[in-house]
Amino acid sequence: MFFVVLLCATGLYAESGAVLSSLWQKQLNVMPNMITSIGVFVNSKEISNINVSEGSTPIYLEITDDGQIRFMTESNEIYLPEDCSRLFADFENLVSIDLSKFNTANVKNMSYLFSNNRSLESLDVSSFNTEKVEKMSHLFDCCFKVTSLDVSNFKTDSVTDMSGMFNYCMTLPSLDVSNLNTSKVTTMDAMFSGCKALTFLDLTSFDTKNVTSMRAMFQYCEGLQSVDLSSFNTENLQIMGFMFSDCLSLKSLDLSSFRTKALKNMYSTFFRCESLSSLDLTSFYTGNVTDMTGLFCSCVKLEMLDLSNFNTENVTYMLDSSGQCNLI
Repeated sequence: MFFVVLLCATGLYAESGAVLSSLWQKQLNVMPNMITSIGVFVNSKEISNINVSEGSTPIYLEITDDGQIRFMTESNEIYLPEDCSRLFADFENLVSIDLSKFNTANVKNMSYLFSNNRSLESLDVSSFNTEKVEKMSHLFDCCFKVTSLDVSNFKTDSVTDMSGMFNYCMTLPSLDVSNLNTSKVTTMDAMFSGCKALTFLDLTSFDTKNVTSMRAMFQYCEGLQSVDLSSFNTENLQIMGFMFSDCLSLKSLDLSSFRTKALKNMYSTFFRCESLSSLDLTSFYTGNVTDMTGLFCSCVKLEMLDLSNFNTENVTYMLDSSGQCNLI
């Protein structure tokens, strides 16, 4: 016995082949938390009236009693649509997904693609073609149990948005992002936020000249002890509120390469960096900053801080900027 749903082709695609509808999940007549696995069966001769293809080749959908989603097609592969946002998101009890037969060559938007798959422990995206992708925001957001991610194959030359890309991948112990091209990225908000198991990040390959916001980029990276930002170009950076907030284990932080003439918001940038004992901000220009609320609040080990170069004439919010610090 299995549940079936009918999703008619929308006409969005003129191309031939098996193209998965971007609307397929909205038509499910079972709760997403019932789904435990997703797989593809190619060269399948099985035929039913449950077609979820937007292309010329049908894709038949089956949902078994034990929570398996099966996509069946006579084609050798299934193309994913240009807009893949939330395509496989919100299956909280999903434990496995086979992506090997999905072709991502036409995808432009991968935002929230795997978001909120809280039970998923492994995710193999090594076959992904990302050459046309422009948005990767929250791509792996809240994949709580994923312990490894290989994004070394990702071509990100066209990507402009990486906000929340690895947000709350809480059990990820290491992450190699050296192959990511970030030259067109404008926002990195919460990119690594909540990655509590990470202890080190090497971001020396990052080109950040176009990034305007790094809000909460490393917030709640509670195990992070070191992060290499020596190559960061911050000339266009406007927002770094909460950027290092709650990095409880961060022992050192070299920001000497930061040039901050465009910076406007420093709200709680170093809030609860409880292990930092020193911080060199002499390269910072703060003449355009308006908000320094809680800037160094709860940096309990921070004993010396030279802010003689800080220009605060435009700051309108500075409440508790150094609260619970032992500054001398």
